[in-house]
Amino acid sequence: MAKHRVMMTKKKENLFLGFNEMAGEYKWNVLKTTVFGLLSVLLPS
Repeated sequence: MAKHRVMMTKKKENLFLGFNEMAGEYKWNVLKTTVFGLLSVLLPS
């Protein structure tokens, strides 16, 4: 029974870590897009 509980906790931790990674990547993509957008506006090609 205790073993099963540990497995469940591990599963939850993995889900949380995966979600954090996804959120971090999403934020990074938004940041990059914003920076490139601003640069293209400020520096006419």
